[in-house]
Amino acid sequence: MASVFQLWDVESGNLVGEYLTERDAIAVVCQTLANYGSEHVITLALTQERGQGPEIIAEGAELLRRAQIPLRTVPASDPDSL
Repeated sequence: MASVFQLWDVESGNLVGEYLTERDAIAVVCQTLANYGSEHVITLALTQERGQGPEIIAEGAELLRRAQIPLRTVPASDPDSL
């Protein structure tokens, strides 16, 4: 089974979206940060589903920190290495 990254709103319990790469999910977090500010990012969690249940990659302040790292620093050949 292919790995899937998911963004969740932890306050509402709603799935925000599913993404093929961590880089794609972080790009959405960056856009949310730019459009709505950190108070909307702090309520999000990034998980990775590998078929055995979701694993939390980052949430809250850690996810905010990841969103503030420029995406261009992640090599295109390794999009999951944020």
